Amino acid sequence: MYISEKQINFNITKINLILSGCFTKSFYILTKFQITEEITNEQLEIFYKEAMRNFKKNDVEILKYYPIEFLLDSNLVDKPIGMIGRELIIRMHIIACDKSALDNMVYTLGRCHLEVERIFPSIYLSGLVLLNETDLQQGTLLLDLGDSTITWGFFYNSLSYLNSINEGINFINQSILKDLNLENIEEARVILAKYATAVDINFSSSDELIYINQNQAI
Repeated sequence: MYISEKQINFNITKINLILSGCFTKSFYILTKFQITEEITNEQLEIFYKEAMRNFKKNDVEILKYYPIEFLLDSNLVDKPIGMIGRELIIRMHIIACDKSALDNMVYTLGRCHLEVERIFPSIYLSGLVLLNETDLQQGTLLLDLGDSTITWGFFYNSLSYLNSINEGINFINQSILKDLNLENIEEARVILAKYATAVDINFSSSDELIYINQNQAI
């Protein structure tokens, strides 16, 4: 941190904390509200906050929340602003993280005289950068391939779901290293970067063979 401050000639006191998928998780809640007048945007914001107060889980910290479904008198609507009815059901997507892990990270950064101003899930920021309006409207699955964690998020208008597994690119590299009997991990990384594909290919006898340490591999 000292080196960074010296390079930019600025004293850093506040930071944004970006959490990888292994620290975050999706939760969903349904909350019912009785309607007596036309629904306004201000009223929806009050409903959202009340729904969050009903979310009872002491071991997690809420990072973000989104409404992902509205049912007005049992009818599915995009957004009920300007509508009237008797009962509104809101389905909320809550992104939360382990409270103990977050407290320890914030405490450690505090000892370095850094205040955490905002906290973001990494897959959420990836979606903001990579996805356009069409991607969000049609629905898009986004994969974040980390060294030791793979995180995926499904975006439909907003981030609708996220999850992760504690296996990443390093696991794939280690598998290539072992299966092809390579000498070091760098060779495996080169092969993965050059030949990896997410496209389902039906191999045939005419496929190109790559020679690696006297062994043959497709």
